[in-house]
Amino acid sequence: LPGEWFTNLIDDAKVASRFFFLRRADGLILVIDGPSLTAVETRHYEIERVQLLLQRLVFDVKISPQTPLILFVSKCDLISMKYPEAVDEIIKQAKELGFVSEVVLGVSFSSKPEEVSSGTGIIEPIKKIIEYNWPLRVLSEPNASSALSRSFWRGGV
Repeated sequence: LPGEWFTNLIDDAKVASRFFFLRRADGLILVIDGPSLTAVETRHYEIERVQLLLQRLVFDVKISPQTPLILFVSKCDLISMKYPEAVDEIIKQAKELGFVSEVVLGVSFSSKPEEVSSGTGIIEPIKKIIEYNWPLRVLSEPNASSALSRSFWRGGV
């Protein structure tokens, strides 16, 4: 989803209903700008915004914390593929909210292809969601079982 959508959710919880479809997601991949997490001028702001987004997803959108959460730290070619320590604060918040999360470092289009290949880490979040033995989760929608049974009978005999 476009980052602007999440910016709107972070800024205004009233738009949470637009995100209810995420309750059925098999996993969430949040893309976080690596250089913003390492720069002194932007680190605190970036951490705060991601933490608020996680809170909005749980409390306003009502996504189950059992949904796999991958924190994809992007543009890592610009930080020499080094793990930003600031991610630990985000992981702490995610854990407090009940998420089991993992971090993947990567880069779509490398500005330093001699050091880091373009596409590094891109497939890893999808693999982690597919392959990880995540706990069985229940849909967080009200009356999920009756909604499912209605869909089976629609158009039936």
